[in-house]
Amino acid sequence: MAGDVINAQSLHSPAGRTKKPKFVHEAIHDVESLLWVLVRLCITRKGPGINMRREDELDKKSPSYNKDLREAVVALFEGADEVLKKKKSSLHGDWESFEGEVIAHFHPYFEPLKPYVRRWWTTLILGYKYRAEEFYDIHDHIIRILDEAIQEIGKTVSEDDEATKAEINRRKIHKERLLATFRRQESVTPPLASSPLSSLPSSPQSLRNTPQRHAVYQEDPESPSERLHVPKKFKR
Repeated sequence: MAGDVINAQSLHSPAGRTKKPKFVHEAIHDVESLLWVLVRLCITRKGPGINMRREDELDKKSPSYNKDLREAVVALFEGADEVLKKKKSSLHGDWESFEGEVIAHFHPYFEPLKPYVRRWWTTLILGYKYRAEEFYDIHDHIIRILDEAIQEIGKTVSEDDEATKAEINRRKIHKERLLATFRRQESVTPPLASSPLSSLPSSPQSLRNTPQRHAVYQEDPESPSERLHVPKKFKR
């Protein structure tokens, strides 16, 4: 969440003004929130796909426990509201501390993203401080950064990386399973009624006695996606 939003006030006084403007939710706040989504992935994960969370470093009982990393995750994302407010206020107040308190915790897998995340953060700060081009055209600025990142990182990151290959293969298999499901559904042709009205209940009483039909969702036991456990009382 953007610093202004979680604090419900502007954290910056635009250049030339001594008073901070009244807080109004702007596009720049949404763009900052998106940055924090990316930052969380870079800090808490060690590669692409599922089962790639840095559990060994975040678990206090693990021999590989990283106290600084855990404290950063709590301060930025998982702490109480007051903790999050304090951290975001601190980063906006001393925007250069973003390097040591945020980017320094990126997993090595995400090293190529660091220069683009720095530019993203700097662009946000310029927008907040000067309320000029970076503020009003923030989407254009960030899209340019992302387009450049996609183009340049694509030249240096190889799909030969084991984690990347495993994730690409998982997505291909998942896609084929979904397509197979759609093909099976399309192959089922409903029976034709002799008359559009012939299957309708003849009276309110028969309507109440008509059994309800519901689509049955068949879960793929090998699906890599996280499953939702529905309480029995909600199951039909």
